[in-house]
Amino acid sequence: MKEDILKLLQREIIPTIGSVELANVALCTAYATSTVGGWAQEIDLEVSPEIMNRGKRDRIPELNRTGLEYAAALGTVLLNPDRRCLLMAETTDEAIEKATRPEVRQHTHVSVRRNCSPWFVRARVYTDWGIGTAEIQDYPGDIVLLQIAARKVWQKGPEQKDQEAFQKKLAAELTEDQLETLVKEYSEKDLFFLKPGLDYTSNLLHEITENLNGSKSVEELADEIEREVRRGSKLPCMTAGYSLYEGIKLYLNGLIFQKENDNLEEVLRFLAKEGCKILAKNANA
Repeated sequence: MKEDILKLLQREIIPTIGSVELANVALCTAYATSTVGGWAQEIDLEVSPEIMNRGKRDRIPELNRTGLEYAAALGTVLLNPDRRCLLMAETTDEAIEKATRPEVRQHTHVSVRRNCSPWFVRARVYTDWGIGTAEIQDYPGDIVLLQIAARKVWQKGPEQKDQEAFQKKLAAELTEDQLETLVKEYSEKDLFFLKPGLDYTSNLLHEITENLNGSKSVEELADEIEREVRRGSKLPCMTAGYSLYEGIKLYLNGLIFQKENDNLEEVLRFLAKEGCKILAKNANA
């Protein structure tokens, strides 16, 4: 149980730059392009209705533009999908120039797939070396298929899917007492991956207000910070269950807890416990 819940937290409480939906698109085209190699010439992009809607509203950090076409083009020149939703942190002036060329809209074709996961993206990238395809399904970075032309290079197996489903079910069934006991088993080293989120959230907070002692509630601050992220904030932000709002609120509460308890290990355990509750609520929804 201990390892399964830890893997669930590592997978579903993650940092992002910009909106998770746009990061997911850039990530998918980065996987597709890096799989085949070469420079992108044309992109066929298929996305969920949720991602299509966000693409019309959310701004892309650094590019200061809206549009899935630009997010897709940016992914093809960043080419470091191992960064997951922090991929856009590596945006350079050269990448900006390539991703915002006038022909980007003409050479990127976007369609919607109905009845799919909210995180669904399928990118087929035509490069001067060949055709690369990548597909993301159940959560950002959830690559289930990598393909060169018609040849599958990698495909997620049913065993891994079953394991991920088991981990979510496990979190959903934990009682309060079981959760309390479980987090006490984790060391600071086990949970250290949660620490950067405190800095990310603190930095975003200071862009909006001086501190947590103002008149606004945690919920109001979380709303305000989420709006800044969707407007194209260049600073990293945490998500929980891939929700910007839930991730921001989790870490704002973590900062409050940190003020009252200066023991880092206890702060990380607090974040793990509250994060599990968010993931359990999502699993039961």
